[in-house]
Amino acid sequence: MKDRCKALLNEAQHHLREELIPFWMNRGVDEEYGGFLTYFDKDGNPTGETVKTLVCQTRMIFTFSSMYRAGYGGPKALDIARQGVDFLLEHMWDNKYGGWYWTVERDGTPINRSKLGYGHSFGVLCHYYGREAGLELREDCDTVLEEGMVVSMEPMITVPNHLPGAGGYREHDILVITKENNKGNTNITGFAYGPDHLIVKN
Repeated sequence: MKDRCKALLNEAQHHLREELIPFWMNRGVDEEYGGFLTYFDKDGNPTGETVKTLVCQTRMIFTFSSMYRAGYGGPKALDIARQGVDFLLEHMWDNKYGGWYWTVERDGTPINRSKLGYGHSFGVLCHYYGREAGLELREDCDTVLEEGMVVSMEPMITVPNHLPGAGGYREHDILVITKENNKGNTNITGFAYGPDHLIVKN
């Protein structure tokens, strides 16, 4: 078992260092407009789709920031993450009303100006890892929860085989921030949440 685990570790490290990281460092960066290109076929060739989504752009910032923090990719990984932040701030942040656009064209022209809580959570996440790597993403904005806001959480709880509903997972819980009864929120999806409910015991 020990030898098998060691072999799997070596295989994973080889894939990461020799295949996965070089692929995205060499092909993922949009050298013309900034940000990231994320649509490739099974052979690694561009599909021709160039729309840039909030989720994918922030995931790439998260990935390259994490890569740099973990000691992979060197200064180039940090530079790639930084140019992703630059594109995000310049083209995907709504300077008039606030919030992140859901999708933009390759050159940054807004397509879908919707402001989705799911997408904003990625902005917060990439912000955290970006700051750890020395990047700054909208430090002038504080994260706040105010009455009337809607929060979408994504616990992604896998249901074990021996329990009812096995084979799927619970995806979104929707909370509306309130002041009623000092509870702080109304759970409109009706799912229970917290440590007693979000941890599935074997």
